Amino acid sequence: MASNGNEETVEYIPRPYQVQLYMAAKDRNIIACLGTGTGKTFIAILLMRDPKFAAALRGQYPQEAKRTVFIVPTRTLVTQQAAEVKRHFDVRVKGYTGDMGVDFYDAHRWTTELKNQDVIVMTAQILLNMLNHQFITFNNINLMIMDEVHWAAKKKGKKESGHPYKQIMKLYNECPVGRRPRVLGLSASLINSSMRLDLFDAAVKDLEETYCAECNTSEVAQYCGTNPEERVWIFISTPASPSPTARSVVQALELFIDNLKKLKRTDGNSMITHATRIKKCLTNVRNMLADPVNKVVTNPETKQEYIITMTWMGVWCTVLAIDKYISELSQYRELYKQINPNHSALFDHVIQYLGLIKSQFNNELNPIQYPMAAYDTASPKMYRLLEILETYRPIGNEKSQLCGIIFVAQRSVAKVLAEWLNKIKELKPTEFGFLNVDWVVGHSNRPGFESLVTSYTDKQQQDVIDRFRNESLNLIIATSVLEEGLDIRKCNVVIRYDRLNTFREYLQSKGRARAENACYYMMTSEEDRGKLINQLNGFADMEKHIENLNNISRVDGAIVSLINDEEDEDDDEQYIDERTGARVTSRTAISLIYRYCALLPSDSFTKLTPIFNIEGIVKPFKCSLKLPVNSLLKETIYGQSCKSKKGAKKSAAFEVCKQLHLLGELNERFLPISREQFIDKYVDKLGLNIRVIDKEDSDVAKVGTRARNQIYEKRLTQVFTSQVSSNYYLHRISMKFPVFGCFSGQYKEFGLITGHPIVNRCSFSVFAPIREYQTIEKENSFAVNVDFMPLTKLSFNESQLEVIRKFHLFTFEEVIGIDPNGQLVFNTEESQFNLLVVPLMTNKQIDWKFMDKVNNCEPIQLKTLSTTERLNFKFDAQLYKDCVFYPWYWQPDNPRPERPTLYDSLSVTNLTPMSPWKGKDEQYKTFEHYYLKKYNLKINNKSQQLLEGKMVKRLSQLKSFTLEKSDPNRIPEYFVPELLYIHLFPSSLWRQALCLPAVLYRLNHIFLTEELRQKIHLETKPHIGCLNSSKNELSLTLSSDIIEFPLIGIKRLHIDDLTIDCEGHPFDYAMDMNEMQTFVMPKRKKRRANYAISTVTPTVTRLGSNSIVTNLSVVNNNNNNFINRLLDFTEAVIKKFTDILNNIRISNPRFDLDKYELEILSAKSESLKDSELKYGETYPFIFTGDIMPYIERSYDCRVGEPIIGPSADVLLKALTLLNANDAFNLERLETMGDSFLKFATTAFLYYACPELDEGRLSYLRQIQICNCNLYYLGNRKGIANLLVAHKWYPKINWLPPSYHIDDECDLQLLTKTNDGYRYQLVNDKSIADSVEALIGAHLLVGGTKCALIFMEWLGLKISTKKDIDYLNTRKLDDSKQFQWLPEPKNPIWNTSATEYAINKFIMNEYTDCNLNNFEKIIDYTFNNKAFIIQAFTHSSNISNQFTDCYQRLEFLGDSVLDYLITYHIYNIADKKFSPGELTDLRSALVNNIFFANIAVKFNFHKYLKAFSPDLYHAINVFVKKFEINKRDAIYHCFQALSDEEVTDLEEVEIPKALGDIFESIAGAIYLDSGLSLDAVWKVFYKLLKPEIDYFSENIPKMPVRELREKCENAEFSNGEQISGRKIRVVLSANGHQYSGIGKNSKLAKIAASKSALKAIGLDKK
Repeated sequence: MASNGNEETVEYIPRPYQVQLYMAAKDRNIIACLGTGTGKTFIAILLMRDPKFAAALRGQYPQEAKRTVFIVPTRTLVTQQAAEVKRHFDVRVKGYTGDMGVDFYDAHRWTTELKNQDVIVMTAQILLNMLNHQFITFNNINLMIMDEVHWAAKKKGKKESGHPYKQIMKLYNECPVGRRPRVLGLSASLINSSMRLDLFDAAVKDLEETYCAECNTSEVAQYCGTNPEERVWIFISTPASPSPTARSVVQALELFIDNLKKLKRTDGNSMITHATRIKKCLTNVRNMLADPVNKVVTNPETKQEYIITMTWMGVWCTVLAIDKYISELSQYRELYKQINPNHSALFDHVIQYLGLIKSQFNNELNPIQYPMAAYDTASPKMYRLLEILETYRPIGNEKSQLCGIIFVAQRSVAKVLAEWLNKIKELKPTEFGFLNVDWVVGHSNRPGFESLVTSYTDKQQQDVIDRFRNESLNLIIATSVLEEGLDIRKCNVVIRYDRLNTFREYLQSKGRARAENACYYMMTSEEDRGKLINQLNGFADMEKHIENLNNISRVDGAIVSLINDEEDEDDDEQYIDERTGARVTSRTAISLIYRYCALLPSDSFTKLTPIFNIEGIVKPFKCSLKLPVNSLLKETIYGQSCKSKKGAKKSAAFEVCKQLHLLGELNERFLPISREQFIDKYVDKLGLNIRVIDKEDSDVAKVGTRARNQIYEKRLTQVFTSQVSSNYYLHRISMKFPVFGCFSGQYKEFGLITGHPIVNRCSFSVFAPIREYQTIEKENSFAVNVDFMPLTKLSFNESQLEVIRKFHLFTFEEVIGIDPNGQLVFNTEESQFNLLVVPLMTNKQIDWKFMDKVNNCEPIQLKTLSTTERLNFKFDAQLYKDCVFYPWYWQPDNPRPERPTLYDSLSVTNLTPMSPWKGKDEQYKTFEHYYLKKYNLKINNKSQQLLEGKMVKRLSQLKSFTLEKSDPNRIPEYFVPELLYIHLFPSSLWRQALCLPAVLYRLNHIFLTEELRQKIHLETKPHIGCLNSSKNELSLTLSSDIIEFPLIGIKRLHIDDLTIDCEGHPFDYAMDMNEMQTFVMPKRKKRRANYAISTVTPTVTRLGSNSIVTNLSVVNNNNNNFINRLLDFTEAVIKKFTDILNNIRISNPRFDLDKYELEILSAKSESLKDSELKYGETYPFIFTGDIMPYIERSYDCRVGEPIIGPSADVLLKALTLLNANDAFNLERLETMGDSFLKFATTAFLYYACPELDEGRLSYLRQIQICNCNLYYLGNRKGIANLLVAHKWYPKINWLPPSYHIDDECDLQLLTKTNDGYRYQLVNDKSIADSVEALIGAHLLVGGTKCALIFMEWLGLKISTKKDIDYLNTRKLDDSKQFQWLPEPKNPIWNTSATEYAINKFIMNEYTDCNLNNFEKIIDYTFNNKAFIIQAFTHSSNISNQFTDCYQRLEFLGDSVLDYLITYHIYNIADKKFSPGELTDLRSALVNNIFFANIAVKFNFHKYLKAFSPDLYHAINVFVKKFEINKRDAIYHCFQALSDEEVTDLEEVEIPKALGDIFESIAGAIYLDSGLSLDAVWKVFYKLLKPEIDYFSENIPKMPVRELREKCENAEFSNGEQISGRKIRVVLSANGHQYSGIGKNSKLAKIAASKSALKAIGLDKK
């Protein structure tokens, strides 16, 4: 932020300190002093991966290679840090702890281990032993990372620390300087004990001398640590014991403990160790019962006094602890029975002793008599703890926001306190039902040394931490194990239950309170309150002193402050733009640079910032400035020499602003170039045919959307609209019906009279309800094959034309009944649909006689036959075989009573009127009897044959349809010929007439698309296809599938032919419900409050109404007897102990009991690991065979391939919308065209704009391929008038030939139905979809060349070449790859670098970072290694001075993979997916989250070169989850949230960067292989084949669709613009609201649906 006058520029650099420390560690030994949660491990891994140190790991050990050693103080951290390194560094990593038996390794074993590992993680004692025994030397180590280095600090009162860290560094100092490895120390606290501020400098000096390093923090590290609100929480301490029984137990325990203290260790008597363990056990029990009588104790190391009030937990908790002690001491008793009975006897006596105490307390804690004993016997301190927790109780049905840790000093207290809180939750569910509590403690130095009550395996501890991470737990009771190292969630409450002793404890436990508005509670007694406040004040001063280490200089061993740099003595500079008069000054330059960097594209975890590097310790100072790697200005810029550091930074920033202005990155007003300016500049520069839209009214539908509908005229083909002249043209319409009944033999056909010759013969099918004309049952309609054939040219006189017009009118109105509403007018002059229908005889001549008969007959109306006509009736069977009739004596329900209901003659039967009656009503004897009784009609001709007929009902349709279910008990309808009236129209012609509307409708669209095809041919250069169709024949197949471009001749294999080197398929197993992750709703971010220490005065009352004194005051009558028995038993046990210890003899003095015990416990642990085999050990299934037999086509175009265009029927499919409800639609073609359009545009922009970053490239791509632009391009070509946009209703929205309707009437109809006779409403999105479908049609039929030519015809820019050599005019080998883009450029941007420098850079980055291993993983060797280096370079990587970051490659690779995968699944032979299935499958296989999972599956993340600690942390969290169950991680990835879909990074499940590098590798291979799509597909199909095969069989539901199935009432709000140019959508479902964000409304809806689905799944659990 810049300000005027003398106000300073406020600089806030988000987390650059890791980079600063990393850069410092490359040059010298340093100790990085950073708070908990600031990413110390991230710095260590950056240093390990630096080429300078990674190179030393290569080669043969120990002759050539060295090893990196990561030293940690605890076993737990060994496991964690080894896993961290393994996840992020592709080297061999192994952790070593004491329980692995490393003490027994000899020189040969260690040499073998070191040969097989590159990085070793171990505890300090192991390395010290190795150095002492010369198993390794410092000369064999290239880098030594030491975590928690404060453990080597000198302790007060001692000459030096005895910690292994200190001893290692003593050996280090004895090593010659030239053979010493680099040392990186890590610590959250520079001092390990409590120390006064005046001793701090000496402590720092001691550490620096110990590690031969410089203590270093960051000048802005204080912004990145934690600063919670600190509260001192005071409780009242009372010395009274809760009950007389407890007092007696305390007395006996103190007697026992005092005697154990008197025991002294003697040589060879290892049983003293067990006595010490037992003493601790009894002391813990004693302290849980009551406070010590003498509360004041003195720390023997610091001589500081403390008040002990931390252990009193009450009788209920004591019994719980005793029970655990008895259980686990019993295990030791059984263990030592095998070794020495005396050991076993020792434990046996203690077990009996504790059992006696437990039995007495159980009598007092009878759950029936005292159900609230757990609550009532607690201490005042525990009640105060409950007061804190109750403040986090949720209101109503809200979810509790509690996420906390309670730190305790003793392991036993952690276990017991956790179980007590769970009991309180059970007793008081209203107040504490929201608590989900567990406990976690660290490991002791050796097995069994600490309290056995807290014996804890690594797996159990990790399980608790994992449940806390995934929010199954909201509160953990922990010892110091969670203070250091372990990675957990950000907590909003941290409680220090026990007294703070050291600055380290304070700093590290407080560091866990990292959430916004977090609180840090420190519990203390009233007596100790003052001392704690004083101690905290000292800690605050100490913390500030540590943060200022960077402002301290060491001169001659003394620590002195540097000069004050607050004063800026340098003159201001200014730079003016002459066009506007705007200026930038050195005072405003820094804020401008930060503003510019903030607009550069980056993931949500990375905030790109400039890197300042100031040279010089004293004035003058000079500063260099390096912008992020994806900036257009890539060189390092230097400022002028200045008197102050601040002035030097301003000078460098000023110079950078000048350079950015010259490059056009800053506009004429010295602001980052705006979107509008950027568009104007590059639309002109690239020659893009784009119509830029001005800001539109919010109330008006946006251009290019479905909401914007416009009226378009339905086009008619030119051959149907030509005005009639003197010449006419006759065309035959042949319809082939199924052969039966009236459709057998020869019959009349229809002909068409047009005024324009038609040269094309055309064939297709329409569908008729043929079941109504046969006796067999069929569910679907029959196909009627239509053959349209030109015949001859004719001429007519006016009288002949009048005959034809009358017949045409009769056919459409009387036979077809085309205008039920009377809105149409027969008018050949006004009509644009100029054709007439005529009947044709079998010799293809016009049947004039038949037309005369039809024209002279009366209109079809109901009339009866006279008696005379009936008496003269003579039956002729031939007249009834092909006829339409109606019974004049009766009519069924008819909406038009003046028009009789017509029937078709199905057959002439052998029945007569005298035949037995066949109806349902059995009262009739014969048909004659039926007519006489029913209609009072007497049949004259007794021998006439009866007809079987069916009612004429429906017109034919364009596609097959399902017939109405027929009555299985239906009886045929029989008619008496004497009682029927026969129409002149034969049944065969009548049926054809009912097909005429569908035939003419289809013909019009086929000829329209043929005209479009010819237009494209004529207007493209080179021409697409041929001008005329093959043999002038057009055909239409009623399927969405099309004949595709010829493929390479490879055998098509089925999935069952695939052989994978594994058992089963990776997705063949059902998910284990126990392994399902628990999902929670994203929580709203809280506003951070100001932090201040506040003391809270306690109230005297407890949470309940009971008094502080326990209610368990009832003394058993046998209490005195118990006390006496207990004291007697105590003395007896003491005596027994003494006897055992004095009389013990070890048969083999050399036998090491502790080592034997260690081996037994270690063996037990190993057996446990072996029994817990994970599914991940056999997954992922990786295709390892030859992938080529499974690749069915070549994606690369060849120079010799012809330019073949799609036929008219294919174009018709691309113009038919889904709403048309036709037999085909454009949906599948649109998917294919969309993918290729994205790919072609992306590739063009990548080459055309090498200076642009991924964000600007994406925007340029979007404005070319967006629906708005495609709509304009399509509309300009008249696509909208050709669209088949609505369902065809022949009597509602189809204008018959030679008919006319008034425009006003048609438009009124349009407003009601969206579709009229001559006009239709079409939305912009449909036009854009059709454009994409047309691209897909040209691609699939004609290949890449055809698609590119068509796209150029549309007006799309697709190449930087002025003339693409489509026709191979250079006469290259026809088999060579066709190139429509220039040759790829070298990715090295630093052209000023020497060839030596470039080769050295490539060697360091490629060889030393083990990228050759990655090439083995993907089975591809890069020709230009710079491509693979760029593909893994994150935008935060400032050390890369030669290539760009991966963003541009990711931009390219995303479109390449999209196209390849879409093309593949479109053409899967046995899976012709429906449009919906194809879209869902494409969405599943082509998305960043899915790619991220595959990237981790193949360890892509280990090669990522990023300097972003937040990204590192997010990747680490995801990789851990992925490794737990890899199959489920991939299968359920579609519901995971990426950083682009959330506002709170804590909610991110899969970092976008993982998917980005997957895509960037695809882009790198595409460029490195010479733009070969085949090369990319060969690599990535092998990686993706198992998932493609599985998801092709089991298409996943996308989140929005799945949500609508589960929540019918789900509703999305309109998109809301938020910061970062993103859209937020709110989803309402099941009474809850869920928000989602994305780059557009569609993506935001997907994100909101994911959140809702997770919440629904959580509720079900």
